[in-house]
Amino acid sequence: MRFPFPLSFPFRPALLLALALPGLAPPAEAAGALTLDEARARVLERSPALAARQAAVRAAEGAALQARALPNPVLELEAEDFGGGLGYTDAQTTLSLEQTIETGGKRGARTAVAARARDAAALERDALRLGLLAEADRRFAVLLGAQERVALRREVLAVSADLEKTVAALAAAGEIAPLEIRRAETERITAEADLSRAEAERTLARDALASLWGEAPPDFDEAAGPLDIPPPPPAPDEVAARVDASPAVAAQQAEVARWEAELDARHRETRPDLALLGGVRRLESSGDTVFVAAVALPLPLFDRRRGAIAEAGARRDEAEAAADADRIERQAAARRARTEALLAVEQARLVQDELLPRARATYEATLEGYRRGKFRWLELLAARRDLINDRLRSIDARVLAHTATADLAERMAAGPQGPGTEEER
Repeated sequence: MRFPFPLSFPFRPALLLALALPGLAPPAEAAGALTLDEARARVLERSPALAARQAAVRAAEGAALQARALPNPVLELEAEDFGGGLGYTDAQTTLSLEQTIETGGKRGARTAVAARARDAAALERDALRLGLLAEADRRFAVLLGAQERVALRREVLAVSADLEKTVAALAAAGEIAPLEIRRAETERITAEADLSRAEAERTLARDALASLWGEAPPDFDEAAGPLDIPPPPPAPDEVAARVDASPAVAAQQAEVARWEAELDARHRETRPDLALLGGVRRLESSGDTVFVAAVALPLPLFDRRRGAIAEAGARRDEAEAAADADRIERQAAARRARTEALLAVEQARLVQDELLPRARATYEATLEGYRRGKFRWLELLAARRDLINDRLRSIDARVLAHTATADLAERMAAGPQGPGTEEER
C-alpha cells in the first residue's frame, strides 16, 4: 500500500527517528549483579545435593575407619562350686581375658572393601560437582540470554511507542491514511506483550539459577557478563580420552574394585578365627591361685560361606558389565554432545558474523532508500522487524552454543567454560 499523500519534509525525519534501531549494547551491570564465578562458588558451597553427597563420603570414610578396628577383648569373671550346703568355702573364682585373633587377612580384606567404597563415594561426589557446575553454566547462559531479550524488547517497545505517536501526528496532518494508526497501535501492543513474556522468562531463569543452591527468592538482580560465542570443542580423540578419565567412569571402576575386594573378603571368611583365653583362678578351699588358659577354634562344618562367595562373585560380574555398558554409553553421549556443540558454535558464528551483519546492512540500505523516497515506510518497518528477529536468533544461537558446550564439558567431566572473557574463565 502506497501513501495517498507524499510525506512532507518536516515529518520524514520524525518517522526516520522513530524507526531507528541501533545495535543492542550489553546491559549495564546492576548493583545486585552476579558473576559466573560467584554462581559457581555458591553452587559448590550451598548445593543441597552436593551436601548430601559429601555426607555420603564422610559416612564411607567412617566405615573405612571402622573396618580397621580390631575385635574387642572380653573380660570375664566366673564363680563356681558355691551355694547350697557348701557356702563359698569350696568356690572357685576365675578372672580371664579372651581375645579373638582374626586369621587369613580378614581385617585387611575388610579394610580394602571399605576403602574401595570410600573411593567410589568420593568419585561420585566429584562427578556430581562437575555436573552441578555444568548446570550452573547452562542456567547462567540462559539468564544472560533472557536479559538480552528483555533489553531488546524494551528497545522495540520504545521505538514502537515513538512510531505510534509519529504516525498519529502524520495522520492528523493528513499525510497518511488514518488506517495506519491501527497498524502502529498493533505494533506497540505486540511489543508490550513480547516484553511481558521476556520479563517473565527472565524471572524464571533467575529463579532456576538460584534454585541450584537452594535460594528462594534470589538475592541478585541479574547475571553479569557478556554472552560471547564459546570456543569450538576439542578433537574427538581428546574427548574420548577425557571421558575415560572422568570421575563418573572412575566411580564405576571403583565399584568393580569394591566387589573384587568383597569377593576376596568372602573367601577369607572360610578360614576360622582363633579365640585365646588366659586368666587366674582362686581356689577358696586351699587359698591357692592357679592359671587357666584355653584356645577355641570354630569348626567350618555347616557354614562354609558358599552362598556369600557366590553372591559376591555375581555382584562383581554385574559391576563389570555395568561399568562396560556405562562407559560405552558415556562415550556415545560424548560424541553426540561434541557434534551438537560443534554445530551450535558454528551456527552461532554464522548468525553473528554473517546473518546479522547482512540483516543490518539490509535495514540500513532500506533506511537510506526510504530517505531518498524509494521505499515506503511499511517496507522500512518490515526491514526493522527482520533485523529484530535476526537479533533474537543471534541471542538464541549463543545461548544454545553455551548450553551445548556445557553439556559436552559435563560428559568429559571438565570444568565448563561459561560466558565471559578468558580472564573470567
